[in-house]
Amino acid sequence: MIVYGLPYGERILINDRKPSGLPTAIAVNTDRDRFMEAVFEEDETL
Repeated sequence: MIVYGLPYGERILINDRKPSGLPTAIAVNTDRDRFMEAVFEEDETL
């Protein structure tokens, strides 16, 4: 989920971990108004 237009302040994300240990949330901090090139790979073993 991407959320836009929030007022000034910290963002706190709380999410659980699956019983297998797989984390279900990842946070990435970027510079404001700058394009971030992201490369994602799917782990077929999960």
